[in-house]
Amino acid sequence: MRYSIKSSALQVTADTLGAEMRSIRGSDGTEYLCPDSRRNWDGCAPVLFPNTGAVKDGYELIGGKRYPFSLHGFARDSQFSLIWHTDHEMTYELRWSEETLKRYPYRFVLQVSYRLDGNELAVKAAIRNEGPENMYASLGFHPGFSCPFSEGESAEDYEIVFPQPITATRVLLRNALVGGTAEKFWNGLSVLPVRNGMFDGGSFSMTDLTARCAQLRSRKTGRSVTLYFEDYPYFVLWAPVGQPITNICMEPWHGIPDAADSDHQWETHPLTLQIQPGEVKEKEFRIVCR
Repeated sequence: MRYSIKSSALQVTADTLGAEMRSIRGSDGTEYLCPDSRRNWDGCAPVLFPNTGAVKDGYELIGGKRYPFSLHGFARDSQFSLIWHTDHEMTYELRWSEETLKRYPYRFVLQVSYRLDGNELAVKAAIRNEGPENMYASLGFHPGFSCPFSEGESAEDYEIVFPQPITATRVLLRNALVGGTAEKFWNGLSVLPVRNGMFDGGSFSMTDLTARCAQLRSRKTGRSVTLYFEDYPYFVLWAPVGQPITNICMEPWHGIPDAADSDHQWETHPLTLQIQPGEVKEKEFRIVCR
C-alpha cells in the first residue's frame, strides 16, 4: 500500500513493499524519480538491507553457519508496516521474524523515515538490535532519478556536478564483485557530462570522496536534484548497461559488495555496521530538488 507526504514544494510517495519511494513530485508536476513508463530496470528506489550489492556464491557465514544472501538483501522484497504518518513525515518498520532468522540470524528492527521540509527530503534509517549478541548489517539506498526531468530534453543535456574538484577511490567490480581499487579516481573533476554509454563499463562505485554531495542538473533549464550523502562512506552512480539513459541512480551505502576472493565471513565484511545489543544505529541523507 502506498502513502504520501507533502510540503509546499514536493509530494513524496512510498510503498509498504520495501518501504520504497515511488515518487518525488514537484508542485509544478516535475517527477524527480523516474516513472514506471520510462524506467529501464526493475526498481525505483529500493532500500538495501541487510547487505548492499552482490554476494559471492549467494551466502555468508555467521557464527560458523551458512545463510543465504541475495543481491541487495531481503528488505526490498519485504512488507513493512506504516507506524507513523503526518502531513510531512512517515515512518515504515520491518521487524525480525522466525522467517527472517532463517536468512539472517539477528533480531533486528529496521525503520525508514521520510520527512519533508520545503524542497528538501530527509531520509533516515534506524537499525535496532533486539538480540543478545552483536549484530552486523549493511545499509544502502538506491534512488533512480529521472534523466531527463522534462519533455524536450535528452539525457545528454544533463551533467553531474560536485561542489568542488574531487578525488575518490573507485572500487572496481568484476561480475558485480569487488576486484580491486583505483586511487585518485576523477582527480580534480567537478563536472561530469552525462553521455549514453557512460555506464557500460559498470557503475562508478566510490569511497574516500572529498565531496559529500552530488547534483544531477539540466544544462537547459537549470533544474536539479542534489543528494547529500552525509556520513555514508560509499557512493554509487549507476544506470543499466547497454540501455539509453532514462534515469541515473545516486546511491549512499554503508556497505560494499562482496570481494571476488571473499571468505564469506560476514562479521569482517568491509564497511559493515556493528550494532551492540539494545543499540540503535541511525543514518540519514538528504535530497534537495530545485
